[in-house]
Amino acid sequence: MMRLKPPKGGGRCFYSAHRAVLDAGIKLKLVVLEGATYREQQRAGNFQMILYGGDIPSDPDDVYLPEYGCDEKSIQAKKRTNNVSGYCNKEIDRLLVEARKTTDQKKRYELYAKVARILHDDTPELPLVYVPRFFTYNDKVKGFSTNGDGRFNAVSFGLSRVWVDR
Repeated sequence: MMRLKPPKGGGRCFYSAHRAVLDAGIKLKLVVLEGATYREQQRAGNFQMILYGGDIPSDPDDVYLPEYGCDEKSIQAKKRTNNVSGYCNKEIDRLLVEARKTTDQKKRYELYAKVARILHDDTPELPLVYVPRFFTYNDKVKGFSTNGDGRFNAVSFGLSRVWVDR
């Protein structure tokens, strides 16, 4: 039996994922953890399966190197930061460093395409869902914005600068 470790307060999302996995015939025990314990277990790699979310940034350099670059020291020390799966592939590292150095957009595209193919074949993570972001509001709502990637950041954008024009 596998154990799924979501953070406490995840709501229906975790229970829906749990139900879907059970419906697929995989025996899975849901172990809900308090936030600090969840993060500690995540960084140490003490899990068989966890639910972990993220963004799709406009530049692959923002995500590929931090999340898939091999930082063997932090993985072995059980102090992972962004590379939650502990994935290590020297070819990926080489391609990412090369892509980061080049300004030729066509070459960058080709390098990141190779990275994507290797990640697809190795499958260090399995995305379950993609949740598109969209916002609706009345014309009287003023000052609402997101950052350039459409992310909602409550401090810099979003509700911190909103008012209702009556």
